[in-house]
Amino acid sequence: MKRFFIFLAAALLFGCNGPDKVDDSEKSGQISEKNIVLTINNQSFFNEDIINYAYYIIQEMDDNETENKAIKDKILNDFINHVLLLKEAEKAGVKVDRKKVKNVLEKFNKGFQNENINIFSGRVQPNLSQVEKVIYENMVVQKYLNKVIEENLKISEDDLKNYYDNLSINEEQKTLYLVWHIFTTDKQKADKARELLRQRNSFKKVAEDYSEDSYAEKGGDMGYVDIDVLPQVFQYVKKMRIRQVSPVIKSDYGYHIFSLRDISKTSSRVNFEEATGEIYPKVYEIKQKELIETLIKELRANAEIKIINYPDFTFKFDNSSKDN
Repeated sequence: MKRFFIFLAAALLFGCNGPDKVDDSEKSGQISEKNIVLTINNQSFFNEDIINYAYYIIQEMDDNETENKAIKDKILNDFINHVLLLKEAEKAGVKVDRKKVKNVLEKFNKGFQNENINIFSGRVQPNLSQVEKVIYENMVVQKYLNKVIEENLKISEDDLKNYYDNLSINEEQKTLYLVWHIFTTDKQKADKARELLRQRNSFKKVAEDYSEDSYAEKGGDMGYVDIDVLPQVFQYVKKMRIRQVSPVIKSDYGYHIFSLRDISKTSSRVNFEEATGEIYPKVYEIKQKELIETLIKELRANAEIKIINYPDFTFKFDNSSKDN
């Protein structure tokens, strides 16, 4: 299967609306580059316009995707959002330095200079002057969205607190076990230590005298530990009652005696003040997406959009066509 690789533009939050219906009564049997695909506020857009837009925006497309209805819906709706946002950007007087556009186009072309690649079934080669137009439009739209975000997006402490609280509620708590532990590689020492414990000797004193691990000087006190990150032998602790002392348990390491002292449910989450720096960009990203989605919904609600045909990605492109 052929794959046609296409430059991916800076990601905009398009495609947040469901597909509009195609007017079946007005579908034509054969589409050419001069066939109208849709109208937006009585302005007509042709198959050529959709191809040029898709050529720059989409990263890659397979042969079988050229007739995929879901993909066509996505491209059409992204294109509609693009047109509506572009009109708003023009109203706001947003412009982009043409030199920057040329630089992007040069990088775009350089990426394919050693490739003989035609888009969409190998039969369509969009007009590069049209691609430059799409690049300019996308840069204008992105600049406009940055302006909208800068002027309208505010993150309050309440926003951060709500996000933090929701994370705290949904976060899975860990169970930590307060474990005292005696370890030795000598079976006789382990049996002697267990016998002393059975005689009601202090666990900590026995651990200091018989244990061979680093916790011996603390009387075997390991503190609160996450059993799941410790060697498998520690899973035995989960079956114990608080203040119960285990029998001698053999492992690949040696011999163990456990005493479970307490169980605690806890979270590794830091407090709100410490977490603010980490959660701010996450809240910002969510608010940014919501802001742009709301803007696009409002623009679409106030626009007259009529889809007449699905675009055809297999027609022969007329490179002699003029820029729109």
